[in-house]
Amino acid sequence: MIGNKGLLSIAYCVVRVPVGHLATRRVSTPVHALCTTQQHSPREPIATHRNSLGRAAILATIALTIILLATQHKGALAYHPALQTIPQPQPAYGATAVVGEALEPCDTEKTQDNARVIAPADDWQKIIFEEANAGDVFLLRGGVYQAADQLRGPEGKPGQPVTIKPYDCEAVTLRGTFRPLSYSVFAGLRLEGVGVPDTKWVVRVDGKNMGPLRTIIFRNNTIVGGDVDAFRISDDVVDVLLLGNHIDGGGNGHDIFVTSENRVKLPDQIVVSNNLLTKAYFDTPSEDMFQVRDVARVEFSHNTCRDGHRMEQCVDIKSTVTPVVVRYNLFDGDTLHLGGPGEDLANGCMVIHETDNSPDAHRIDHNFFRDCRGEAIRFAQGNADEISSGIVRHNIFISQGVGEEDGAIPIWQARYVRFINNTVIRGYLKLGDSLQNKAPTDTVIKNNIFYQTTIDDNTASPAYTYECSHNLLFATGGNGFEHSPCPNTIVAEPLFVDINNDLRLVSGSPGVAAGDDGLDMGANFCVGDLQPADPPDGTQPPDPNTEPPVVTFPDVDEAFPNLMFMPIVNNQVDGVYSGLTCGTP
Repeated sequence: MIGNKGLLSIAYCVVRVPVGHLATRRVSTPVHALCTTQQHSPREPIATHRNSLGRAAILATIALTIILLATQHKGALAYHPALQTIPQPQPAYGATAVVGEALEPCDTEKTQDNARVIAPADDWQKIIFEEANAGDVFLLRGGVYQAADQLRGPEGKPGQPVTIKPYDCEAVTLRGTFRPLSYSVFAGLRLEGVGVPDTKWVVRVDGKNMGPLRTIIFRNNTIVGGDVDAFRISDDVVDVLLLGNHIDGGGNGHDIFVTSENRVKLPDQIVVSNNLLTKAYFDTPSEDMFQVRDVARVEFSHNTCRDGHRMEQCVDIKSTVTPVVVRYNLFDGDTLHLGGPGEDLANGCMVIHETDNSPDAHRIDHNFFRDCRGEAIRFAQGNADEISSGIVRHNIFISQGVGEEDGAIPIWQARYVRFINNTVIRGYLKLGDSLQNKAPTDTVIKNNIFYQTTIDDNTASPAYTYECSHNLLFATGGNGFEHSPCPNTIVAEPLFVDINNDLRLVSGSPGVAAGDDGLDMGANFCVGDLQPADPPDGTQPPDPNTEPPVVTFPDVDEAFPNLMFMPIVNNQVDGVYSGLTCGTP
């Protein structure tokens, strides 16, 4: 356990995997092969080849160990050991190959204390949602359980959650809409938002009219439906864990929407990890897969966004009071927007546009953005009060460059952006808009590799609004970093081990040890994870009606206290790191 405050912690031991084999389904070659003796203009198609699949033999199968420890606030849950550890191979990016019901351990009344076996013919709605006692474990026999109306509950107590899960891994479908209460666990189920009068949400966790809600877990489920959102988390909610689910819904809204309607008691300590998010259940223009607005601490990690039909972005970050953590996710762009853009005609993989004119330095690190249709990350494009910020480190951006804007990274009306140690292949970096009405300020761009990437500098001359240094450029286009001196720029081929599968640098690469910190340029998988201090005690989020203190933007190499209430513990396990092998080959 970390500290004495019951910090929720998840330890990942991840598999080393070549870049070309990161997805859990069909994996296209991430970039075209490059003949190293021939120069190519940015985004120009190049002859393609695949290496032998024998490269996959280097995969090291290491178990994913997910440890659900006591959460930060007092009186948090203690879990039966059988539910604490669920081995599953974990790729470097995104969710495990298996999510949903198949991840949930099989239990019977012989393996669970306080177990009650329920069948579809029983008066299950009354037994579970009206008569449950703290500590009850309801084991549902296989079948379909159709609710008559919205179901509220069950409710446990600290250390005595009420758990609903299948009996001996039998297939269980719950149909209806659900409003869970504190200290409850839904696990191994298929939840469908059908058959009741109100199907706006499949699950709504909302303490606004139901009192404060604490410690609610949805683990290893399939959740589909919801005319507005499949899963909504709203006011006066602390400590919600969505882990190992497949979520698809939100006919005109979101798969997951975390928000506050009254902006007084913001959702806090919301962890969304190891989930598969898709948008194929409805054939209607919808919003994002995951959106946060008016929230406190949120982490979005090791998730996969794929198979989106008519949608906006995978991740949309709006107003927050503390940085959102986005890490180790797979944005499978070539499977998104298959039927066109979303409700507001937007596409792309991720957007940050805070509307409170007080941008937070969101932590965006170790993600894989692949073949995004539209922008990979859009920083604050739009209204005059939309502004954004972020620390963007050790990400891989790869685009096939079908359209000019595909895979683009526009940094427009943004402050304090730190774009450091990223690898951008056939992308498009845009600093400021073409009319020079919007420009980044106090922005740093360093230690990156830009490979066959267009760089357009639209900031106003002669004063530049960003700093750059120690970048490696190869076959780039555009006007480059025109309005910044950009010292220690290297113009050369980076010499990857294999452009299709392995983006480490060979020992003779000009990017080796060439960063301003003496480390390699580009995305580095050997930096380990920042270990922040425990957050302050107490469960109340900051009051949004109080003026926030003046923030001193930290140096990116500092630890970030009071940030990740659920850190990924020690990226190094027995000498093996997440992602690629450490060091040069």
